[in-house]
Amino acid sequence: MLLLLREAQNGSEVIEAAGAWGGAGLVGLILGWLCLKYLPSQDARQERLILENNKLVVSLVAKFDEALRAEQEGSERARAEARSDYLRSVETISGSLTRAVEVLGEINKALKD
Repeated sequence: MLLLLREAQNGSEVIEAAGAWGGAGLVGLILGWLCLKYLPSQDARQERLILENNKLVVSLVAKFDEALRAEQEGSERARAEARSDYLRSVETISGSLTRAVEVLGEINKALKD
């Protein structure tokens, strides 16, 4: 009877040892999968996302530069129009003042006669 118990214990030790080795193998398998399959694919994914982000940044900068250039051109046109309007206004006022001086001169001459 003791011998049967001892054999039963030996058998369970073998099963326990096999379970331990199996668990270690499973952990090794998971670590191997992480190191050889999952992490490299994540690296590639991150590189792809970084490249896509860089392309997006470049396109946004190009759009911003284009919008800024258009705004500057519009601003320059508006300034040029404002200058020409100002010059026309000054010429109109100058002409009106010249005409007023002439009229006042005629009035003064008529009053002297």
